[in-house]
Amino acid sequence: MKRPRIAEAKKKDPREPILIQNIQNRDSAAIHLKLNEIIRSTHGAHNAMLGLENLDTPDLEKLRALYQELAEKARRGKTGESSDIGTPDVTAA
Repeated sequence: MKRPRIAEAKKKDPREPILIQNIQNRDSAAIHLKLNEIIRSTHGAHNAMLGLENLDTPDLEKLRALYQELAEKARRGKTGESSDIGTPDVTAA
């Protein structure tokens, strides 16, 4: 008896990529909601950070650059404060 080739044995439903994409979209939306809740409920966090996924690429890049600069200053110990914790002014970005 001949064994079927792997390609024949693994025939997929043509709707499978659409189903997988729908699952990924739902999972992504759920993760965004969870992160939004964490941001919203964290004392000192900026509510402006909620819904960042809806910003344009240039606006996201400005915020990324702001946080990158903060991280670099903290690593060099040049925050200008006694501590490197706190919340930056994200409205300036």
